[in-house]
Amino acid sequence: MSEYLMPSTERRATHKRLRVSPKTWQRVLERAQYRCEWSESGDTCGLRDGDTDPVGGGTVRLTPDHKTPHAANAEIDSGDPDKWQALCGRHQVMKKNFWDHTTGWLNVYAIVQAASDADKRRVYEFLKRYFGQEAPCGVTEEADG
Repeated sequence: MSEYLMPSTERRATHKRLRVSPKTWQRVLERAQYRCEWSESGDTCGLRDGDTDPVGGGTVRLTPDHKTPHAANAEIDSGDPDKWQALCGRHQVMKKNFWDHTTGWLNVYAIVQAASDADKRRVYEFLKRYFGQEAPCGVTEEADG
């Protein structure tokens, strides 16, 4: 049996949907040479609108992505092309709010929130061992599985 401990009853702030201006999006596409700008280990994705995604199949559609996650800064300038990047759908989904390209830091809270219950449990057990602490009252240990 699992138990969820709500850390706070305070609601998180919600953010308005952020949209890049059409003029800025055109400048981002030109800078990106109409290709996905996702970069990992020095390699850039480079897929174009209309390409077939070699990993997941389907037709590639480039979408505007704010480099700094909404959770970190909800006031991104919709007219500043340096705050935006062109991403294919696959990399847009992969990124979510996990990575802040401006600071180079991972948003570990978002990563853990998106993880399965089993993975959250493994993270929790790791952190308990790391900090040498026991589980709080009411939280039971479960076997990995």
